[in-house]
Amino acid sequence: KGNHLGEPQNRPDAECDDTQIVFVHGFNVNPDEAVSTGVEMFKRLWQSGCNSMFTVVDWYGDEDQWNCLVSNCLFGGTASPDYYGNVLRAFKTAEALANETKKLPGARKTFIAHSLGNILTSAAIKDWKLEYSRYYMLNAAVAMEAYDAQAYERTMIDPEWTNVVKY
Repeated sequence: KGNHLGEPQNRPDAECDDTQIVFVHGFNVNPDEAVSTGVEMFKRLWQSGCNSMFTVVDWYGDEDQWNCLVSNCLFGGTASPDYYGNVLRAFKTAEALANETKKLPGARKTFIAHSLGNILTSAAIKDWKLEYSRYYMLNAAVAMEAYDAQAYERTMIDPEWTNVVKY
């Protein structure tokens, strides 16, 4: 649907505080769903008293998506069968996220990412020096060891692997 980085007519930046909230959706979200999810996120933040500027990032994380309502599937909605292709796309999109969000107004940038959007956001931070004040990870599709090599849950290790896996 194109980039809409201008100031919204119904909520000028002058009415907001100096924080820019950037929401990054996750896997299997097409452009229409990204708009719906972004609208819902904005409403919930606004109704909670948040007075920050708000931007939704739509990225191509729905490669090969098809509609399960048309096909006879066990579940409804949409599906993108190539999860790992979309993971690769998240990494490839990280540079653009870093570059484009630098252009947004606001002295402080707060990132909220959902699911696979955390791969995109984290890669932008680590690989492309994305600057941020806060970063909230919702249902992150990232192993905690990606952020802390010492972090792991022993209960997540299959007992059969105990003699094989060395930490």
